[in-house]
Amino acid sequence: MKLRKIDVKAHVSLGVAVAALALSSFSFYTTNLRITDDVRVVSNGGQFAAPDFQKKEFEIYPTDSQFIFINAGARPAITSGISLLIDQPESVSEIPRSGCGRFASVVNFDAQAFVLRPGDMLARSAALIGTKELKKETRENGRQVIVVPFSQQNAKSEKIRFKLCVDVAFTTPSVEYGVTTITAFEDVLDSSSLGYAGYVDYAGDGVKEQHRPVQLIKRTGLVYFD
Repeated sequence: MKLRKIDVKAHVSLGVAVAALALSSFSFYTTNLRITDDVRVVSNGGQFAAPDFQKKEFEIYPTDSQFIFINAGARPAITSGISLLIDQPESVSEIPRSGCGRFASVVNFDAQAFVLRPGDMLARSAALIGTKELKKETRENGRQVIVVPFSQQNAKSEKIRFKLCVDVAFTTPSVEYGVTTITAFEDVLDSSSLGYAGYVDYAGDGVKEQHRPVQLIKRTGLVYFD
């Protein structure tokens, strides 16, 4: 009987020791070896390009936009820039299904680079400021606009097609530089009607107050092999 009691105690002690070792190993893995990059952003998506069919150009109004950045990962990340892209069909290229193409016109926001530390949730307000090629112009009514010329394909067509994308550039310890499209809006218009408009890739569900976060990056790995 005594031997059996000793065997039971030995098995219980061994089980507790194994469980403690497993828990300690898991804790060491999650706190020292496992790394997670998880950065998200919510935007109000208020940008639009108004076409002028007589001048054959788009007018973009540099209104303020709101962005909320969330770092749910275990490492810091840097948001290095926000841009509005307007893509139009050309004779040698079409508008891509995902994001805007490499021939798109780029208008920058006045957002400065900042660090998102683990657990941060930061709100940023940014306005369009243009670029060296696409600058602000002041109309007769005193309102400022950013002018983007029609592409040759749109200029000779009765209907114009274009796509607006908002891209966010970011950097993490494992990714030197990355860019993610957080909203994309595609439209077909003519001079006699409002045309057809619709979001083709959007974080929200159609209600501004219920926009959902868009994943900038989601990555998990080991620190020694990252």
